[in-house]
Amino acid sequence: MDINNADVAEEILERVQRSGKLLLVRVHPSRRQTKIRAWDRNLCQLEMDIAAVPEKGKANAVLTKELRSLLGCPVVLVRGQTRREKFFRIEKPLE
Repeated sequence: MDINNADVAEEILERVQRSGKLLLVRVHPSRRQTKIRAWDRNLCQLEMDIAAVPEKGKANAVLTKELRSLLGCPVVLVRGQTRREKFFRIEKPLE
């Protein structure tokens, strides 16, 4: 099943910003490429492959950059710096 990044981004922004909840991202580091693996709209959980090693914050930096690019607004990693399950706060969209 192909995942449309634009559709996922729109749904994330709508659901997370409307509810005020954090975005849960399950990370699979050290992959060949960075991409969305799955989106569970019921749990509001994103699953992503990350093309970076989980050392010294490298995978977190790539993930944060990818989410910012995908969503078009700043994101802040608030919980899970050393875990595969990470929680992000989505800030107001950039103008």
